[in-house]
Amino acid sequence: MLSFTTGRRILKEYFVASSIEEALAYLSAHHGEAQLLGGGTHLLPQIQRGEGVAQRLVDVSHIHPMTKISLQDDYLLIGGAVTLEDLLEEELVRQQAPLLLEAVQDMGSPSLRHLATVAGDIVSAEGLSRLSVALVTLEAEAEITNLTGAQWLRLERLFVRRGLSRVDSTAEILTAIRLHPWGAGQGMALEGGQRTRGQAGGTVLLGIALTLDATGEHLAGLVITLSSAETIPQRLGQVEEALEGQTTSEALHELPRLVRQVAQELAIPPQEAASLALRAFRRALEMARKRSLPSQGSR
Repeated sequence: MLSFTTGRRILKEYFVASSIEEALAYLSAHHGEAQLLGGGTHLLPQIQRGEGVAQRLVDVSHIHPMTKISLQDDYLLIGGAVTLEDLLEEELVRQQAPLLLEAVQDMGSPSLRHLATVAGDIVSAEGLSRLSVALVTLEAEAEITNLTGAQWLRLERLFVRRGLSRVDSTAEILTAIRLHPWGAGQGMALEGGQRTRGQAGGTVLLGIALTLDATGEHLAGLVITLSSAETIPQRLGQVEEALEGQTTSEALHELPRLVRQVAQELAIPPQEAASLALRAFRRALEMARKRSLPSQGSR
């Protein structure tokens, strides 16, 4: 433990937890004063500006189960303290959820990716978080643990509004993320949002994951996630339902109109959203056809 001054606030303690139980016990003992810290890329700048509410920080970045990536019970399991750089370097992620690599490789500098954690990025509830949009598109679930136990929630249910999530970091921990690995006939793509490497930043971010049926011509499953700089990631359920079962050519024809309509209702630039949807759908479709079942052959 240590005490130090940052910005206009004096932090009484910096506590490094060695287990989930120890972290929760500390939060409970100092309820309202203590707050979780992972990589600190979102919280520490707030504290330095005098905006943080915590007087005590609980570092969970060294809790071993929260730093692991593994396959368990037909799920890809990602600990909440896994860093963005860990995702990039993990072969399981490359094999089972390549959309996460596409998301993370354009998120900030290497030094930031070495610090930023999966849980921290989610709890920050930023509309243009490429990782959050990718995880919602992959229908990920989050494990929220407190003193009464743990429960799994669909990731999109955690977001209240931009900058605010339902996870109370003074009393509970986002301990893990789980999602189903991708399979044959599935494809996924992410378009838009903040980019690096000299590319201009956009105001809209859209993810698509689709599954082809046995013929390779119809959509057996579809997920579309839309977000913007001023909103939170959200599934376009009405668009998904309207397009599921259609042929890929029919879906390509209808997709821009449907996305444009919903985006307008959400106060998201409709033309930008429609354009991103077309690009993402075409890339996801190409990937799905390359991964078609052996009986389908290449298309």
